[in-house]
Amino acid sequence: MTMDLNETGKERLGTAINCCSIAVMAAALRFWCKISSKHGIHAEDWWILAVMPIYIGATADDIWGLLRGSNGQEIGEITAELLRDPSPEKVQSLGNFLKAQYIDFFPLAICAYRCPHLHLPPISTHFLN
Repeated sequence: MTMDLNETGKERLGTAINCCSIAVMAAALRFWCKISSKHGIHAEDWWILAVMPIYIGATADDIWGLLRGSNGQEIGEITAELLRDPSPEKVQSLGNFLKAQYIDFFPLAICAYRCPHLHLPPISTHFLN
């Protein structure tokens, strides 16, 4: 595992770890308060409990892609470096980056967008013109 993160990578790693920690602690505190105050656990609490493993998994996937793929580089920097000096390690790095950033999040994004209960607005394409 490579640990030579650039500044962007260090910021992304810190942000991912901190946000995930805060979310887990907030959910745990919410459940503790609900149980100790005897207000009971309701549907929204069960939704939080159902989503937490997905969020933790997505964060872990992002951290994996950061450490094993991009080291904090953006896609333009990765491809430019690959074009300058093609090597199997850099191809694998690009593959890991793409897997972590797009392939693993794509099914989740499609499911969230297609879920009729979320009432999401349609995607705007005015920026393409």
